Amino acid sequence: METITLSVFDHGEEPMAVLRDVLQQFEAEHGVGVDLEVLPWEGGWGRMMRQAISEGGIDVSEVGSTWIGDFASSKMDALYTFNRYDIDAMGGEKGFLPAAWQSGIPASRSRWAPSRVWGVPWLADTRVVFYRRDILERAGIDVTTAFETAAAFEETVARLQASGVRIPLVLPTLRVRISVHLLACWVWGAGGDFLTPDGRQVLISAPEARAGMKAYFSLGRYLPEDVHAITDHHANELFWQGEAAMTVSGHWILTQQQGVPEVTANLEAALPPGVPFVGGLSLVIWGHTRHRKLAGDLVRFMVHSDTALSLYPLLGPPARLDRLDQPPFSDDPRYRVLAEALRTGRSFSSGHMWGMLESLLADEIPLIWQDVLTSPESVIEDIIDTHLERVASRFADASGGV
Repeated sequence: METITLSVFDHGEEPMAVLRDVLQQFEAEHGVGVDLEVLPWEGGWGRMMRQAISEGGIDVSEVGSTWIGDFASSKMDALYTFNRYDIDAMGGEKGFLPAAWQSGIPASRSRWAPSRVWGVPWLADTRVVFYRRDILERAGIDVTTAFETAAAFEETVARLQASGVRIPLVLPTLRVRISVHLLACWVWGAGGDFLTPDGRQVLISAPEARAGMKAYFSLGRYLPEDVHAITDHHANELFWQGEAAMTVSGHWILTQQQGVPEVTANLEAALPPGVPFVGGLSLVIWGHTRHRKLAGDLVRFMVHSDTALSLYPLLGPPARLDRLDQPPFSDDPRYRVLAEALRTGRSFSSGHMWGMLESLLADEIPLIWQDVLTSPESVIEDIIDTHLERVASRFADASGGV
């Protein structure tokens, strides 16, 4: 029996068991074996980069949507390009979330092959506000307007603090991937951005971007000292355990609930202020594969087959629009918020320079938090400016002034 290899990241024991069941269905339908290689999230980008360079034995991979630009760049050219026939066989690009679909078309290659795509969206990702309805109600807060703007969001946090809530808001302040996603909501909401459309110049020092960052980091004044240095996992745990009234996080808050009964009973979701971040995971076929047809069949099966419906939302929200019209995204108010964020949000640049800037920002954000949380409020702008200058300088050095 012919065999192809699929690599995915470790989504947890239960999701992986469901995925293996789905792959067994594919094997039965196509008379082919699928070797599933489960990779740790830590060091994932480096692992995929080595795969691209060494032309290893993996045929199809799940990759971060923002990584595609690196692998598809003219210098590396490591990915198979899905043509119009491939795209039509998957239901056409209009069947996918626009922001997710665009991430599969690197800016550097879009003019060269406008009818092709290098990565097919599989699982979507977004950030929304999760809050305790009972706590906000006791504070007399109108949840319909509590998160509409950055100013309204801060006012909500301030009112919670004034009402005696010890941890009105919890956010990750150490180096984590999600920190850039959270910051983006505030930056975009203020009219700012991170890179020019061609991906060649940083925009983080522009007035609009700086205004969004100031609004975001100003929330530090409401973080008690014992949550000044935490990861996203710790932030989630504090919320689940009923220690915090609000957080901004991803779909896993709903799929991995570990909270006390009061949290579960009062858990609600709302759109974040500004513009929701939309990211996710795409499926790519490596250019070196010797099983191109079977690899294409597998990708089509995973994104379009009704059998794959069992993967959602356990592995994450789907990137196909028609899947978001089905339960739980159609009948659970909290999942409906996730679906709305996915439909109305935006993604990061698809240019090959984005990965570098994202890494630099992920390194710098915890340093900004460290300075903000230990300095007077009056110097927040100066702190942000100092760190942004360092990011811009390092980006210019690393990119060779491109």
